[in-house]
Amino acid sequence: MASGKPGAVQSASAYLKTLVEVDILKELKVGREKLFINPRLLQTLSIR
Repeated sequence: MASGKPGAVQSASAYLKTLVEVDILKELKVGREKLFINPRLLQTLSIR
């Protein structure tokens, strides 16, 4: 992740935004907060 260069480390929000863009996570707004869920993981867990 970090390559030793300034600015090489992305913030957690940037990673979450990327995961939403590629449809790995879904973003839900609840009040003033944002929740990030993984629907495939939830589906897998609910099958058991």
